Amino acid sequence: MKIKQGLCISALMLSLTLLASCGVNPGVGASPTPRPKTAAELLQSSETTMNKLKFVHVVSNTVVNEDISNLPSQDGQAKSLKIDIGEKLDGDSLLSTQEAAYNLNTSVDSGTIQQDTAMKLVTQGDKVYVQNKNGTWYVLSKAALDSSLDNSQLGDFSALFALAKKGTLNDSGTEKLNGVTVHHLVVTLDKDALKDRLQKVADSLQAVLGQDAAKSFFDTIQLSKPTLDLWIDESTSRLYQSDLTYGLTLDLSSLATPTPGASAPSIVISSDGKSTYSNFDKKVTVTVPADAIPASSLAEVGQ
Repeated sequence: MKIKQGLCISALMLSLTLLASCGVNPGVGASPTPRPKTAAELLQSSETTMNKLKFVHVVSNTVVNEDISNLPSQDGQAKSLKIDIGEKLDGDSLLSTQEAAYNLNTSVDSGTIQQDTAMKLVTQGDKVYVQNKNGTWYVLSKAALDSSLDNSQLGDFSALFALAKKGTLNDSGTEKLNGVTVHHLVVTLDKDALKDRLQKVADSLQAVLGQDAAKSFFDTIQLSKPTLDLWIDESTSRLYQSDLTYGLTLDLSSLATPTPGASAPSIVISSDGKSTYSNFDKKVTVTVPADAIPASSLAEVGQ
């Protein structure tokens, strides 16, 4: 019995020696590996981090394609029209003071008409200063901006994360984005989640179609694959990129009698708005233009 106990002790001592030679200290427990954040935890952590930023650089690219089909015409033939709209916003936001300075470039191509516009934007509080191609500065309210210039493009992340929380969150794993390892979160949205954005589309039609027609448009909008993608660095919780995509169909049959033999007139719109974020908390200054001319809409700016 004593021989067996001695062998057991010797075996134990040999095991401890082998462990020590491999760099393992059996007397001290190894630090546990941190548990990876869940998608919901990472989203919440990123919202907290991004809302604490004081400065951020934003580059936003939006592409909108509109296909208008089967419009009745005086010659009795159904007409179609395709419009491609591009918009690039590039600049810096001072989040703590609600100031920003951006270059805005837009392009519109309808096949027969091509138009490119470049302007500078400076925001301060609820004011927006716009410089036209002639170098003249105008000042108007943020509410007067085109509906495509939403707060998330101007560096306000509250609306972006609020939208993300309205959908179904999915985890697509890690990816490399400009050399940074990021976590890719995908949020599947629905019509209710995009209600505010879609309402802007309907409201923009009121001046042309009237309030009742615009309301009927909103009620009959059909959405296709509305998705918000977010790329977040798990180690810092910083958001490096967002991408909101969706398609929608507007039924025009209540406004126009279809051409005999043709389908009901409709508008099909696809939208892809991608924004990238960088230079986190790299200090910048924004100078508000002096002697800007008051204006009530971008049309008055003279683009």
